[in-house]
Amino acid sequence: MSTTRNSVVIYRSFYEALASVSERSYKKIMNAVMAYALDGIEPKLSGMEYAIFALAKPQIDANNRKFENGKQGGRPQNQSEKNDNQTITKEKPNDNQNETKEKPNDNQTKPNSRANEKCEMRNENIVSKKERKERDLKKENYTRESYDDLMDAWELSFAVREAVGRFIKHCTLNGQILTNDRLDGIIAELELHRENDDEKIQAINDAINGGYFDIRRG
Repeated sequence: MSTTRNSVVIYRSFYEALASVSERSYKKIMNAVMAYALDGIEPKLSGMEYAIFALAKPQIDANNRKFENGKQGGRPQNQSEKNDNQTITKEKPNDNQNETKEKPNDNQTKPNSRANEKCEMRNENIVSKKERKERDLKKENYTRESYDDLMDAWELSFAVREAVGRFIKHCTLNGQILTNDRLDGIIAELELHRENDDEKIQAINDAINGGYFDIRRG
C-alpha cells in the first residue's frame, strides 16, 4: 500500500491493547502505526509487537480506502456495473407491466378457485355422510337379521323371545342399534341372574319402562 495522509484515527481498542506493553514496545508499535497510516510504510515488527500492530492494520486500511474514494468523489463505477444498472432500469417497466396484467387474472381466478374448493368439500361431506348412513343401515339390517339366530342359539322360550323382541324395538326407536355382541351379553345376563322365564320377562319390561338400554340387575 502506498499513500500519504496528514492524519490517522486511533481507536479505543487499540489504545487499550497498548496499555499492557513496555515503553520501548509502545514506542516501536506507535511509530509503526504512524508510518504505515501516514506514509504506507510496512513495519518490521515481530512477536507480540506485530500482533498488536495487526489489530490496527485492517482499520487503517479501511480508513485509507475511504479517504482515497472521498478524494475521487466516491467509488467509481466500472463498466459492468453501469451495464447492470442500465439493464435493471430497462427491465423494471417490463416487470411492472407484466405484474399489472397478471394481477387482474389472479383476482378473477382466486374467487372461482375458492368457490370450487368449497363446492368440492361440500360434495365430499355429502358423500361421506351418505356412505356412513348406508354403512349404519347395513349394520342395522345385518344385526336385525341375526337376532333370531342368536335367540335360537340360546334356546329361548317363545315368551322370552317375544320380550327380547320388544326390547330390540325399544332400543331401535330410541336410536340404539343392538349389535350381536351387545344382544348376546344382554341375554347372557338374563340367563345368569334370572332363574326362570317370568323373572327374565320382568327384567326386560323393567328396562323398557325405565328407558334403559341394558338389563339392570335386580
